[in-house]
Amino acid sequence: MAAHMTQDHVSEQGRTKGGTPSPAAAAASAATGAAATMPATSWSGATAGAAAGLDATKAAAVGSPLVARDVWAGYGGVDILQGASVEVYPGQISVIVGPNGAGKSTLLKALMGLVQVRQGQVQYGSTDLTALPTFRRVRLGIGYVPQTQNVFPSLSVRENLLLGAFTQPRAITSGLERAFALFPELARRQQQRAGTLSGGERQMLAIARALMLSPRILLLDEPTAALSPAMVGLILDKVASIAQAGVGVGMVEQNARAALAIADHGYVLSLGQNRFTGSGPQLLANQDVVQLFLGG
Repeated sequence: MAAHMTQDHVSEQGRTKGGTPSPAAAAASAATGAAATMPATSWSGATAGAAAGLDATKAAAVGSPLVARDVWAGYGGVDILQGASVEVYPGQISVIVGPNGAGKSTLLKALMGLVQVRQGQVQYGSTDLTALPTFRRVRLGIGYVPQTQNVFPSLSVRENLLLGAFTQPRAITSGLERAFALFPELARRQQQRAGTLSGGERQMLAIARALMLSPRILLLDEPTAALSPAMVGLILDKVASIAQAGVGVGMVEQNARAALAIADHGYVLSLGQNRFTGSGPQLLANQDVVQLFLGG
């Protein structure tokens, strides 16, 4: 059943098929994405699209949401997702929360083409992405940052960023300017090896590298995992800035309260299905969500 956001209520959705999936571990390969925070027209939206010479398919998708509808997907013979849905709109933040094993990361991978969708559809604008390979989705303007192994530890900060734009060398100079404007800490550590950065700095670098090609949609898998409270707040502030610049952000988060506080759209997954949907404030005010998924 598709997850539809409303402005005045929170919906609860039941399961459509039986079976309880077991959590599955799968290594996520990072797909390089793109952008940073400056005036929106400098690197996102139609202005940036025209400057980059977008093909017709990508141009048509500008301003359109990335949508997963009734998706079934998993690993081996196990469906972790059992009819999950999500929508990520340009300039807005969609947050996916839920218990471990609910299928949150698998849903991002389904959006990115890193797991096979066995049933349902993934669509971006008028383009059906369901069977499209990951590199084609990147070309359409979708970026992705996995939770772990998302930087090259033996390379410098600058080298990591350069790799983010290796398919478009002409984007390097402007991409670096934007990355350092968004994350000044990285500008001061350009020559430092990524493996020596703190956890928070590595996440900044991973996000900045994914922004080097100016994506329209950015998918983040638990960007604040294992970070200090202060660093959690900083990363989420940067995520909000990215969305304010026009990029659609789809984010899985274990720091559910903090993430939902900045979310335009929220999804609570359980056993591979949408349990609750609504705006971030609506979900935070819903006592069932608070008691069942946010620790009371």
